[in-house]
Amino acid sequence: MKKILINVSNHPSERWSDAQKEAWDEIVDIPFPNVPPEASNEDVRELARKLVTQINNHRFPTTLSFIMLQGEFTLSYIVYGHLAYEREDGDRVVFVVPTTERKTVETVTPDGKTVKKTVFSFVRWREI
Repeated sequence: MKKILINVSNHPSERWSDAQKEAWDEIVDIPFPNVPPEASNEDVRELARKLVTQINNHRFPTTLSFIMLQGEFTLSYIVYGHLAYEREDGDRVVFVVPTTERKTVETVTPDGKTVKKTVFSFVRWREI
């Protein structure tokens, strides 16, 4: 069975390492929408309905669909709630998150300023 990752985030898969991509037969990128801080509850629920529709448009019976959902918390929570539980047809969505190792290097410039650089290295996918 073909394994598809539906990447719902603002981290396009074209920028991922080969190690992060190799678990998937196909990756579909869906940009996570902007959620204005002044958005009402109904505005966020409407964004969620649209996002759930977009996600479901990429799910097919001959594939095993996984979803990486990363973005503004209230919208993510609503979308997760719509998709996380078994549907009437028995189809189940599997959510995954990339796990990373954070490496931080601090250097001191000649003028005495401290510069901190953080690099996140992919380790593995974790199902939730």
